[in-house]
Amino acid sequence: MDKVGARLKEVRKDMGLNQEEFALLGKAGRVAQFQYESGQREPKLSYLESLSSNGVDTLYVLFGVRSGEPLTLKVDSLEESILDEAIRFCQESKLQINGQNLLHIARAFKRVANLAKGEGEVGR
Repeated sequence: MDKVGARLKEVRKDMGLNQEEFALLGKAGRVAQFQYESGQREPKLSYLESLSSNGVDTLYVLFGVRSGEPLTLKVDSLEESILDEAIRFCQESKLQINGQNLLHIARAFKRVANLAKGEGEVGR
């Protein structure tokens, strides 16, 4: 089981919900919830956004850091420069730097890395 899946399961159990009940919070089905928890599928952004709007700490689910705790990521110098620019953009645009925005940034990193490896398309 991947770490995100394990944390989803942990949060769900802490809330005292079964997979179907928790999936409803994320506007997903029980099968999708099972697949997210078992690491067979990556959670969709819309699912995570719905969980977040229902009080789930998505920063913890994604990165293992509780909201309000300092977030530390291992990054190389190029990633650090890109992250610095992303944070600057968020500040200049008056966007909060929260779990949801970090999710968008993390997905952008993944797309850039896939493009660099020739495994993706622009805009996907």
